[in-house]
Amino acid sequence: MRFTPEYKQYLKSPQWEARRQMYFAQNGRKCQACGKIGGHIVVHHVSYDNFMREPMRDLVGLCNPCHIEVHRRHRAGGRQDLRMVTMRYIMEKRNNKRR
Repeated sequence: MRFTPEYKQYLKSPQWEARRQMYFAQNGRKCQACGKIGGHIVVHHVSYDNFMREPMRDLVGLCNPCHIEVHRRHRAGGRQDLRMVTMRYIMEKRNNKRR
């Protein structure tokens, strides 16, 4: 999804803030990729199929560096599914952390 005016407006809305807070209440304020706890954690859309009515399965918490990397890989991957790119990155980071 491009950063349309509608998208930017939604991210500033009370509706999105409520969804973010619901995500954090259920999952904590933690990067699901690198494990960073606290600080600035972005609630990332793994799919825009349900934009503005996102189920929790379409959201994942990422720190800013991990969020940037997911989007970089998504852009570089052409038509790869954003959910697939995100989950692959998360698994890669978790596996590297275990070593």
